[in-house]
Amino acid sequence: MSSTEREIVFTNDLDGIHFKALPPIKTTLQLLRKDISLPQVNPPIEEYNLPEGWRGSVFSKWSIFCHRLSPINKEALEGLEVIRQVAMEHERQLKFAALSGREIYKHEITQRRLIKSGHMEYFTDLHLNQGRSSSGWKESVVRRLAKEGLNVVHIDDDLRSGLCVARVNNDYPDKQRVLVYMMHNISNHPRLLRRSGVEIPDNLVFVHSFKEAAIDFAARLRNKTI
Repeated sequence: MSSTEREIVFTNDLDGIHFKALPPIKTTLQLLRKDISLPQVNPPIEEYNLPEGWRGSVFSKWSIFCHRLSPINKEALEGLEVIRQVAMEHERQLKFAALSGREIYKHEITQRRLIKSGHMEYFTDLHLNQGRSSSGWKESVVRRLAKEGLNVVHIDDDLRSGLCVARVNNDYPDKQRVLVYMMHNISNHPRLLRRSGVEIPDNLVFVHSFKEAAIDFAARLRNKTI
């Protein structure tokens, strides 16, 4: 089967994409230090554990409270429908999935909010972080999906995660099997990228909105490059 005949799974980060959130602080600091280190390729998933005692209890309750209040990005939800229509117009099979780095203790509130917001009318799968590393988890899921024969399109706002996902495509020379849309924010500002000297792969595309991603996605389907 050629790459352009494969079913596409469009995986979605949640925080910063479908739920409004602060830009990724850790990635921003790494870029400022000119040291955006990535985890090893295909790392083992390490178990996540909350801090012991009252610190862990307070931390988890406060974090869940904040996630319960984080505003939904309605433009992103509308963007899923636009992406779906684009795939239908080009007669390509497509499904949506959530791919989030949220830790295990946040999964219950995440699922409840996705149901209430209407996201589960689009998402057929929820790939919620089962380990410690957000970027490592996302890479491992995308690597598995690609091995299952799917083309993967991922949208994220964290450059570190985006770079980890994008490098999965290195396993498929001369084929476009993995494409990453990186939503612009202060943590990946062009000046910051130039300062850091980070190398951006060809299959990582910066966009300002879901609409811009949909336009690029349509062009790639039309040109049969994904």
